[in-house]
Amino acid sequence: MQKQLFHIATFMIGINIFSMPIAEEIKPNDKKMALHIEAATNIKIGGRLQWDYDYFDGVHAAGVSANDIEMRRTRLYIKSILNKNWESKLQVDFTEKDGATDTADKDVYIKYNGLRQERMQLTIGKQKEPFGLEASTSSKTTLTIERAMISTSLTPDRNYGFAISAYPNSAISLKGGVFSSNAGPFAHQGKQLAANSNQNQKTLAWTGRITYAPLMETDRLIHLGFSGSMRDFAGNDYQLTDRAEIHLADKIVQSGKIKADTLTLLGVEVATVINDFSLESEYIKLFIKGEPDTIIYGYYIQASYLLTGEHRPYKKGMFRNIQLQAHSIAWQVIGRYSLLDAEQNNEGDRAKNLTLGVNAYINPAVRLSANYIKTFVKGPATPASQKYGNGVSIRLQYLF
Repeated sequence: MQKQLFHIATFMIGINIFSMPIAEEIKPNDKKMALHIEAATNIKIGGRLQWDYDYFDGVHAAGVSANDIEMRRTRLYIKSILNKNWESKLQVDFTEKDGATDTADKDVYIKYNGLRQERMQLTIGKQKEPFGLEASTSSKTTLTIERAMISTSLTPDRNYGFAISAYPNSAISLKGGVFSSNAGPFAHQGKQLAANSNQNQKTLAWTGRITYAPLMETDRLIHLGFSGSMRDFAGNDYQLTDRAEIHLADKIVQSGKIKADTLTLLGVEVATVINDFSLESEYIKLFIKGEPDTIIYGYYIQASYLLTGEHRPYKKGMFRNIQLQAHSIAWQVIGRYSLLDAEQNNEGDRAKNLTLGVNAYINPAVRLSANYIKTFVKGPATPASQKYGNGVSIRLQYLF
């Protein structure tokens, strides 16, 4: 926690020193609070609160029923825009468990936007690795309360590194970089002991994503994407675990333990929007070279329909927040089928989920969501009496 407080204190001291000679003014900017320091410089402050309630039974809770409530995300960000070429961001997540509060850095980076007439960007610091459509989309914008199993267990999370983004035109986006893998699903890939040295070393990952939209109109879209990642694992043990899309439930999907040398991730994504209807799907495959060589894969297909006439906005290879019309509430129904197969070498599990849900967008800041999840899990170690489970998740989201 001292590390996180140091980041915040350093960032705020820098703001104060920079702004001392200049009159400060509070102005609204896209419904966020903006602190204007000079004509071309401002500070944006915002965040999100997500309260969740989960009920689950069967395979999700060792054959019984359970329920719990949590503050799923309490995030605050401070974004500094110095001019059209330079910006920085600090995002911190606050969590509480068993009466103790902890903090975690999320985005901590500086970005240079001045490459090739603002069509390229260089980002240095902690950031999301560019992989997958759903994983790249913000949690405040995803259609379901929790992302699909492949997005939570197979995609990389935020890591320290540098990345270059390019946008040749509005239909194409490219992003790739080199990262130190010390967070997310590959957390235990952080510090490794070199075979010929007494010094700790960090393993590296090379990750990239390219998207193309052959059709991109106001209410019509065809999206195609491809992602890849090569990750050094230095002979350490790897084991996939996943909660099957219910965050407060047990981890019920897992692979066997593999002594892994390298991990190779490949992902394909497609999506379409036709007026108020959208359809998207992703397929991700993980190749593990080690003892033994292993392949883990999965996919999802997800559909949504806005009952009140809105459509899903899209920009730079990602879906954005829904723009509400004049009426007070926008209603959306969703359905998703997802699969994660980690069963190989007579170990591991294979899980299937069916999710049905509804979203109510009360206003641009408030969203209420409810999901029903039906789960089926099978594997060599799964008891026959504990293959099925149900779950209900409810979320209240507030953006500021």
